[in-house]
Amino acid sequence: MDADLIIVGGGCAGLSLAAQLAAPSVANQARPPLRTLILEPRHTYQNDRTWCGWRGAPHLFTGCISTSWSRWTVSCRGNSVTNGDGAQPYDCIPADRFYAAGLRAISDAPGITLLPGEAVTTLTTQADHVAVTTASGTLRARIVVDTRPPLPQANDGLLQSFAGLEVETETPCFDPAVVGLMAFLPGGGDRISFLYTLPFSRTRALLELTWMQAGPPERPQFGDVAALLRDRLGCGFTVLRRESGCLPMQPASRAAQAPGRILRMGIAGGALRPATGYGFATIQAQAKHLAATLAQGPDAARGWQAPRLPAWTRRMDRLFLRVLRRHPERAPQLFTTLFRRCPAAPLVRFLSGTGGLGDAARVALSLPPGPFLRELAW
Repeated sequence: MDADLIIVGGGCAGLSLAAQLAAPSVANQARPPLRTLILEPRHTYQNDRTWCGWRGAPHLFTGCISTSWSRWTVSCRGNSVTNGDGAQPYDCIPADRFYAAGLRAISDAPGITLLPGEAVTTLTTQADHVAVTTASGTLRARIVVDTRPPLPQANDGLLQSFAGLEVETETPCFDPAVVGLMAFLPGGGDRISFLYTLPFSRTRALLELTWMQAGPPERPQFGDVAALLRDRLGCGFTVLRRESGCLPMQPASRAAQAPGRILRMGIAGGALRPATGYGFATIQAQAKHLAATLAQGPDAARGWQAPRLPAWTRRMDRLFLRVLRRHPERAPQLFTTLFRRCPAAPLVRFLSGTGGLGDAARVALSLPPGPFLRELAW
């Protein structure tokens, strides 16, 4: 056997799991340490993305937070709603900090080896192991954790596509105290279009043009972002960095998973919150839960499934997505109304997946009932 555990993918989910396995609280439970291989198709890591969300429980990468905001805004047609919650600030973790911390955590961990440039082609379950095929050959492990995200498909939800530019402007343009969650753009047609702004200083910010729509997706291009910024900023700017992506915003199906040796984690394991697109905090919770299970031995994790959000939260997400999918033109009104009417604390807890029934009730009562009642009656 080549390994006890193979992690397919060394991105956010894969490195988070490996870092948890290397953490003393888990590593000291596993005797002997799990022989772990991480197969990552990249040869090198780049500062290629940014993870943001409201602060929840502490995790291994809390020290990677580069910027935090206690206030945020949602705007449409010149009308804006600004709110905030000092108890749960909105945090930003850039990829370079995350990757550096993850690689540092596993660098001296006994039994954990990163194999860059190894793209997995097939996974085949055998009686007592999984055969993992790459261009370099076949490896065998007792358990495989597959963190590769599925191909983006809208199904009964939406796809969130974005292209972003981190820029330095010639003159001050940004308020570094307020993050712009959604500045809705006119003329979206059958898609929901908005600008997302992370201001790092008065002259530096990451701005992402974001489209939410049913598939197949038409993705914004970096040229679209540059043109929008030239029109909106009214001054020259230098592009420091680019990032783009596509996230599936759809109800996660609970795939029937009999006790088996191939586990799914990250977006493939339902970490992405379908109604918001946030997933980093959930990935950290998944990694911690799975690592503790694996510490009991590889076979203890057979058939492991990630914890799920409460059923009522999943139903609310599904209904909200159905309304947005059928009536994308209503999105600006729905989001601005929600952020205006709902107090910050329960709204943040609900959006973060940490709220209770009372928070869900406050969210539901803050939204106009008509579109949702009509959708239920459809």
